[in-house]
Amino acid sequence: MIRTVAVIGAGTMGGPMAEHIHRAGFALTVSDPDPAVRQRFDAMGIATCVALADMQSVDAALVIVGTDEQMHGVARALRAAAAPPRYLVIMSTTAPAEIAAIERQFADCGTHVVDAPISGAVMAARRAELTVLVGAAKDDFDALQPVFAAVGSAIVHCGKTGAGQMTKVVNNIIAISNQYVAAEAYRLAIEHGLELDRLLPALDLGSGRNFLSRRGGDGMREAYRAWSETPEDYRAINACSKKDLDLAISLFPDGVRHDAVLAIRSVLETAREPARANWQRVSRSGRDDRT
Repeated sequence: MIRTVAVIGAGTMGGPMAEHIHRAGFALTVSDPDPAVRQRFDAMGIATCVALADMQSVDAALVIVGTDEQMHGVARALRAAAAPPRYLVIMSTTAPAEIAAIERQFADCGTHVVDAPISGAVMAARRAELTVLVGAAKDDFDALQPVFAAVGSAIVHCGKTGAGQMTKVVNNIIAISNQYVAAEAYRLAIEHGLELDRLLPALDLGSGRNFLSRRGGDGMREAYRAWSETPEDYRAINACSKKDLDLAISLFPDGVRHDAVLAIRSVLETAREPARANWQRVSRSGRDDRT
């Protein structure tokens, strides 16, 4: 049974996840380089650290960092620890080959490496409604279920280690495409006098259904507002989307055409302010349309 958990990387996504894990009753340690983040968790009575060498041994270490370099740095530090964790859970998005490399690194020390990237963005993290896409042996998946249940409302066993990451890559291609194309379609609807609160339920019953229409009008507006309220908000989601599509593009085998994915990647590079303007207009639909 898992009793002790470490969250390594308590930023925009990891912070809310750590709070939910704490509320679920696990003995939690948070590791983050940001003093403000550590201070917030210290005030909640949660153990914190900077150097992973200072962290006590835990049953499960969840890694939620922004880059492969950071992820491998965490893995090296945990492998060098006197007592590595029983489960090392990579919840960042990366290539399956990177997971395989970490798995080899821990092959002789008894640590079970699991990949469990997350989908749902910051709104879902705050509500513990993430989708957790798990690549693991069945026994490891079962053992980690209580931890995943603390942060997610949908937990999917995608297959062996690495399958969670590949599932997330495919998910990201579709989600990012929907995110940009749907905003333009919703803006077109607004300009022609349609009410999005009427439109989205109709789309959700037909072939125009996507993760935004499923949210309904209020949920869709909340999402676009969170992604575009400030220039910094939009730049952050745009940068993340570019990174995710670059990863997807790198995984297409030679000879497999992926022109549509390349086209969406080009849009992310060129349509910055026009895209943000559409997102902001869509996020204000209903309110602005009544004025």
